[in-house]
Formats: sequence, structure tokens, C-alpha cells
Amino acid sequence: MSFGNRPAIFATIGFDDGRADVNAIGVHPPHALQAGPAACFEALAALGVAESKSEAKAKALLKEWLSPEQLAQYERNRWFEVVGSETGKRYRIQERQQQNVYELDAEGRPIRGWCFMPKRRLATGDVMLAQKIALETDEKRAMKVALRFWSESGLSRFVRWVAATWGGL
Repeated sequence: MSFGNRPAIFATIGFDDGRADVNAIGVHPPHALQAGPAACFEALAALGVAESKSEAKAKALLKEWLSPEQLAQYERNRWFEVVGSETGKRYRIQERQQQNVYELDAEGRPIRGWCFMPKRRLATGDVMLAQKIALETDEKRAMKVALRFWSESGLSRFVRWVAATWGGL
């Protein structure tokens, strides 16, 4: 982003149209540094605190919705497994906002990754909860919008297959 022909320094939380040093999207121009580094640090710290609070609330809500087994998995590994509502396939949801859903094989190993999330930016726990609910209640619809990605695990499996198939040559 820029302010005029100069780069922007930092973004504010919200928009104060009574301030001349903030443009329409809440970005301070470089002269905002005249307030001093302490003011810039305070603004960034306030943003971090607000995000930390929303992340904590989202994580607490997620934990309320997890089964005892899922909660144990999440506490131990930072991921939990769900079963798809239509196919009965197992999926692992990792603690990230995107590229965090993995379809599992019969042994519980990831075989392919799926990426789908809510349209708006949400806290990580809220994204994971939305993914859990989508897979457990309307798997078919969730998979219709999901983008497939080649996971590192899938690549490792492919390499093992190539080595087993062609390794004797």
C-alpha cells in the first residue's frame, strides 16, 4: 500500500475520519512516524492484543465443539480427525487457516490435501470449527468447493511407490 507516492508505514484498527494523517483505508503515511516509534509500537501492540483475544476465544469455542477423542488429539498434536458425513472418509484438520485438511488412508496416513475455508478472515479456531462442521454435516458440498493440493505426505508416498516399482532396475 502507499500514501501518495510514499510507502505506508502501518495500518490502524478501524478508521477515524476525523484524522488528516489517515487515509480512507486506515493506513498511516510515513510522516506518522513523527509521533515517534513508541506510538507506532503501541498501535501494533494493540492490533496484536486484539488478534490474540479473538484467537483465544475461537480456540475455546472449538474445544467446546470437539468430542472427547478429538479434543485429546487436538491437545496432543494440534490436529484432530473427523469423519465425512456421506462417504465415511476420515479427514485430519490441522491447526492452520488454509491447506490444513488432509484426507487419510485406512492406516491414518494423509493421502491428499484439501483447501477450503470461510469467505471472511476469521480466527484459526473458527476456521477449523467451520471445516469440522462442514465435513461432518455436508461433506459433499464442502468437497465441491475444496481445492485439492498435493501434500508433502502424498509426494512421499509417490516417491516410495516409484522406488518400490522401479527401484530394481
